[in-house]
Amino acid sequence: MFSDSNKNFVITLMIVALVALIGVNQYLISSASSSVATAFVVQAGGESDYGVPLDNNGYQTLLNYRDSISLSADQNAEYNKLIDYDPNGKPYIDHPCCGAAISRCAPCGHGAAIQGLVKLLLQKGYSEQQILDEALKWNKMFFPEYYANGGQQSSGVGGC
Repeated sequence: MFSDSNKNFVITLMIVALVALIGVNQYLISSASSSVATAFVVQAGGESDYGVPLDNNGYQTLLNYRDSISLSADQNAEYNKLIDYDPNGKPYIDHPCCGAAISRCAPCGHGAAIQGLVKLLLQKGYSEQQILDEALKWNKMFFPEYYANGGQQSSGVGGC
């Protein structure tokens, strides 16, 4: 029916097709699980307790607050502390794109938005821990892969 060379060719072709099918299947499973993992990191689009939506409009609002909000001397001291490093050399507010304190990421839009958030929340009387918690929510929206990977640097995250 088939010659030995034809049988070998058909078997080789079936093995190649099977390997390709397995590869595509693994890619689809990996993509789906990554999407599912990032979906649970933060729910974008929700409204915050301080009136800024957790979405791109809120991001733009926070960018504006960075330059438009004036703080008292005490608030400004707390602001400068929160956007810099703690006494152990670790940023008070994690900044996943580069690991630096947000005071050192002036050209970074995400860092600038977090600076606006800190100013807004200080002005509204939020505690240090509340501010850190809110900054984490925003960072989870900005860097979902970083948090979905357990805080490991991902290839899609750049530097400042």
